Amino acid sequence: MIALVIAPASAAAGSGGMAGNATPTDELGNAKSDDGTATVQVNSTQIVIKSTPDRTPKNIAILAGVAGAGALVGGLGLYYHLDARDLSGKVSTADFTNRPWTPTLQAAYDKANHEATYATVAYSIGGALLVGAAVALIVTAPSEETTIIHPHVGAAPTRGGAAVSAAWSF
Repeated sequence: MIALVIAPASAAAGSGGMAGNATPTDELGNAKSDDGTATVQVNSTQIVIKSTPDRTPKNIAILAGVAGAGALVGGLGLYYHLDARDLSGKVSTADFTNRPWTPTLQAAYDKANHEATYATVAYSIGGALLVGAAVALIVTAPSEETTIIHPHVGAAPTRGGAAVSAAWSF
């Protein structure tokens, strides 16, 4: 969104904006859009419009997809983590059970160890995807665009009066 207010510099300077106008201005009298995405500076030689464009839908979809994939892989890591915790609790030696170590207990121990490894790998990949999405969000932020409008005013005498013209060039 771009807000454009054209006012003489004397009317805008020092008063925070034109009287009776609800358009917000900064301390220099430059008009600002309601959402803060554009500013317009008006002086006697040119009009400067600075705006920040929105992200493209493709950019938003890619970032959301990468972040969603990171969350899903992190959730898979949580599943493996909880499964490994349950399996390791079954073969824990914290309490004396007076049972011999059997191949079944060894298999449960091995499975718990593998599940813990899967959880670590999934947490690492999920975290990397989430950090990558955050970095990409910062790096791919749209840059500010500046448009300068140069007004041209002319006056010429005519028979019985004068002719005044105005034009702007981008």
